[in-house]
Amino acid sequence: MNSGKVTVYLDQNIVGYIRDGLISLPDKGNIAWIYSNEHLNEIGRSNDLSFLSPFEKLEARRVQFIVDSNFNFSNGFYFEEYRNPIDVYNEFMSETSQYPDFSLPALQAFLLGNISELNPDLYVEEMITKLLNLLPESLETRALITKITEIMKNFRNVLIDSKDKVLPINELREMIANEQFSDLSPKNERIIDQIWEKIKTGFLDFSQDELFGKTTPRFFGTNPNWSILNKISWCYSFLNVLGYWPDKHISKIASIISFNSDALHVAYSSCCDALLTADKRLAKKASATFDYFNISTEILTLELKARSD
Repeated sequence: MNSGKVTVYLDQNIVGYIRDGLISLPDKGNIAWIYSNEHLNEIGRSNDLSFLSPFEKLEARRVQFIVDSNFNFSNGFYFEEYRNPIDVYNEFMSETSQYPDFSLPALQAFLLGNISELNPDLYVEEMITKLLNLLPESLETRALITKITEIMKNFRNVLIDSKDKVLPINELREMIANEQFSDLSPKNERIIDQIWEKIKTGFLDFSQDELFGKTTPRFFGTNPNWSILNKISWCYSFLNVLGYWPDKHISKIASIISFNSDALHVAYSSCCDALLTADKRLAKKASATFDYFNISTEILTLELKARSD
């Protein structure tokens, strides 16, 4: 329940501006300020708990998507009542620390042409170890363990064979369409529809909806749990790869971690009335994504200007 208030999702850069005293937002009135688990992930990676202070000042509330018994996100969500952000953070970190990190920035860097970021042997061995640590040791799991190991070693061979075939990101974009997508305007037609018209001859085996995430991309199999979080974050990230208002250096691991986080922030904000951000590139990609999915979340952009005095 949001008690009739307007829900506004705070991008992480806005949280930083508040913490640093560069801006202030009203902590009373008809606005419910919203944050998500992705904020907590970012704070955990930086180990800087000072980013929690704006949530306390604004009495910000966390948005939660409903998860089923198999840990799949549904499209249902709710806004928690205000809780002390430190308590929320400590609880979140305690829960998530029980599970291995299966994020894939090194693999993403490899696929985006930065092959030096990934050692196939070490990467696959690490993934096997993480997967096996989730399984109990028993006679019943031995066959599964053997199968997992076999699949991952085959995957290692695929990575090794692909080293000479993966294109650097700039060459990949030129091969898909030698276009400046950031020059497109949504005035007459949705941005993603315009991009599709320019690239579809290179993706004859794909539909527009699959390529931009409305339906489950084949890389994920026939996943019936392809939630709105998956859809929005996939579409946003694909726009980044194609070069629509792209982030800089997106084949570097640090940049990949950052734009993965941005994609999730945009996805979480899709259930709010508005998204407040100071990142123009994020705003452009979010706007194109929301337009494609007919999501009514309004995007509010803030720009800091130097004082003239």
